[in-house]
Amino acid sequence: MSGGPAEHEEFPTRAPDPVLRTMHRVLRVATYVLAIAMVVVILEGVASVIHTLYVNMSSPPYFMVPDIVKMFGVFLAVLIAYEIFANITLYLRTDVFPVKLVVATAVMAIARKVIILDMEEYSALDLVGIAAVVLALGIAYWLISQADAGGKMRWRNDEEP
Repeated sequence: MSGGPAEHEEFPTRAPDPVLRTMHRVLRVATYVLAIAMVVVILEGVASVIHTLYVNMSSPPYFMVPDIVKMFGVFLAVLIAYEIFANITLYLRTDVFPVKLVVATAVMAIARKVIILDMEEYSALDLVGIAAVVLALGIAYWLISQADAGGKMRWRNDEEP
C-alpha cells in the first residue's frame, strides 16, 4: 500500500498502538469467519432452491412452480446473501467499508420485499414506509455514485463532462 492521502484503512493492522493492532487483527479474523459462514449460507440457499424446484417440477402438475413469486423471493434471498459475501470480501481486500455496495445490497433487499409483497398483509402506512425506504436508498445510491464520479453531474450520455 502506498500510504497516500487518498488511502484509508478502517482497521489498520499496522497501527502504532499494539492494543489497537491486536484488536484490528481479531476483527479481521472475525470478518474471515463471517465470510466463511456466508459461503455456507449461500450453498445451503442454492441447495434449497434446487431442491424446491425439483420437488415442484417433478410432481403434478409437472414442470410448474405453483408459487412463482415465492420462488423469486428465494432466488433473490440467495443473491442478497451473495451480495453480502461480496461486501465482506471487498472489505477484506481493501480495508475500506464499501458504502456503495452496501447501499446496492439494501436496494436489492428492498426490491425483493416489493416483489414478494402481499398487499393484503400491509396497511397503507406500511406501504408508504416501504416507498420512503425505496426513495431514500435510490437517492443515497445516486449521491454516492455522483461522489464517486468526482461530483460531475451527467444527466444524459451525450453531454460532455
